[in-house]
Amino acid sequence: MQSRSGVVVVIFLITMIFMCITAILLPEFSGQGRTFLMVSMVVLGAILAGILSALVLSMIKAAPLTTGKLKEQEVRTEPTPAPVSDEKLVQILSVLQRKGRLIDFLQEDISRYEDSQIGAAVRNIHKGCSEAIAEHVILEPVMKEAEGSNVTIQEGFDPSAVRLTGNVAGSPPFRGVVRHSGWKVVRTALPALPKNQDRSIIEPAEIELA
Repeated sequence: MQSRSGVVVVIFLITMIFMCITAILLPEFSGQGRTFLMVSMVVLGAILAGILSALVLSMIKAAPLTTGKLKEQEVRTEPTPAPVSDEKLVQILSVLQRKGRLIDFLQEDISRYEDSQIGAAVRNIHKGCSEAIAEHVILEPVMKEAEGSNVTIQEGFDPSAVRLTGNVAGSPPFRGVVRHSGWKVVRTALPALPKNQDRSIIEPAEIELA
């Protein structure tokens, strides 16, 4: 807004100066005639200044944004990658990759393989990942009751630990059947990471030298 006001002021001053100089340089008029001419030129200059200012402002409004503004907008809209803050999660993925090649399997397009080929690969992945979990993560079921058992869920239950399915209506207590006992982490036993290691690396790239 301030820049537009400055443009108007500059145009007005330039126009007025030009008209005044033109009136002074005209030799044909003197006395009252010269005064009348100068006043007329000033009024005409004000009118011209207003017209030019309006034209320039309309051009400024219609003009596209400058490159600098475009770059500024692009910078603001570009997503900023979030830093990896959960080191334990990355470590767990690293262990599952190292022991069972889990990330390789999940990132692989398995649609081109036969079921028999996938089955053979899954056996090795299952064995390696099971060993990794048993070595580094202590798990236990959320529900102590065996799957298929009848249970009663009392009021005040933790919805993050118990998910109700089926015909959920009314208020607790709820009576139902355990379809899955759930899992929770009791303790993790992960080694300390080296001080300067990149915390986002699950597995380093492997380069075989000739």
